[in-house]
Amino acid sequence: MNLFFKSQINIGIYIAKPLGGSRTYGIDNIPFGLKAIIKELDVSKYNYSYCDINKINDYDFLLYSVNSEKDYLILIRDFYKKHVKPKIIIGGSDVINLYLLRDVVDIQVIGRAEGQINDIIEGKEFANVWRKENDYNIEKKYTIRQPQYLLRVGNKQEHNVGCNFKCKFCQYGNKFPLFIHNLGYNSGQDERELMFKDIDWNLAKSRVITSIDGSTETSRILVDKRFSNERIISKIIEAYNVKTKSPLLLSVYNIIGYHWEDEKTVELTELLYCLKQADYTKKTHKIWVDFRFNHFIPMLLTPFEKTALNTINFRELILNKFGNDLFNGNNIEAKIFNGFPSVQKTADRLYVYRSFYIDSHILEMTENKYYINSMNKRLLFLKECEIIKDVHNLPSDAIYHNNA
Repeated sequence: MNLFFKSQINIGIYIAKPLGGSRTYGIDNIPFGLKAIIKELDVSKYNYSYCDINKINDYDFLLYSVNSEKDYLILIRDFYKKHVKPKIIIGGSDVINLYLLRDVVDIQVIGRAEGQINDIIEGKEFANVWRKENDYNIEKKYTIRQPQYLLRVGNKQEHNVGCNFKCKFCQYGNKFPLFIHNLGYNSGQDERELMFKDIDWNLAKSRVITSIDGSTETSRILVDKRFSNERIISKIIEAYNVKTKSPLLLSVYNIIGYHWEDEKTVELTELLYCLKQADYTKKTHKIWVDFRFNHFIPMLLTPFEKTALNTINFRELILNKFGNDLFNGNNIEAKIFNGFPSVQKTADRLYVYRSFYIDSHILEMTENKYYINSMNKRLLFLKECEIIKDVHNLPSDAIYHNNA
């Protein structure tokens, strides 16, 4: 970075304050994608440094990574109806709702941005880049830019990007097919995050992360994740082939609360059946299974994006029934992770993703006190909002769905 040429353009990497106790990134934990973009800045033209709200007018451009609904709200909180000098450029995995931030930011980058940042700053046009000055009313159609190459920053390296399964709940898989076709799915950076069918129990000596994304065979079939109970049982039984004196550790993400599920789903009958059948009567070695539930949200750009949110409070029902202990057998010990999103938080997320305008409720959500209020009161309000029921029009309609 050359600080001697005063004619250089100043780029601010915006570091925001948290909202409602939510985690946001700081200088020490910049998102991997944003790190890669920073690395690609042409330092002969641009000076960059990190800045907070008090220093933003020292810059010509601000960069910010949007990776959750809270990032939309943070940007609205910090910049809506406020005069700022720099142009604000946003990218990140959650840049899909172009409408909600059109009065807040200047440039929105959809999908991958490797190799683009210098051209974007210079004003070049791309099919994945919305510019307020050229398309405020969002009359154009935009594409989700696909990976151009795998990224490496420091000691972190992407191994692959995307997934070919296109499960009906999964925005990631519906946005990005596999970049390297002869490799299977992984998280991109973590070699221990695998499809359930691909679990390598030797890696579980440290920990393996996987998902089943349905508490019943029926739910898994309906989301196109066709993995039977018997296949789950047989995969768990493979763990007994590993020679170890330490417990094997498996984290399993699971979605509950699809729009066809009801309170009977809370019994988790089929999951318990799988665990019991896989548990040997003879003690051999411990298999610790950590279930991490998520309440289903009909994400934009998925086949379910227009469906209503299931407003049953599955978190409350499951934790009241099981607490943290789902199953204790001879070898298998299964627990339920505490960080189980409530239906209230899920409804909040959906309200942001589906909103076309910054209305009074969105503004209320940008204040810390909103998250201190009774969650039940919030849910009662949201249950009456048409936006979380079956809908016909969505902000994602501005983006082509056939991007692959």
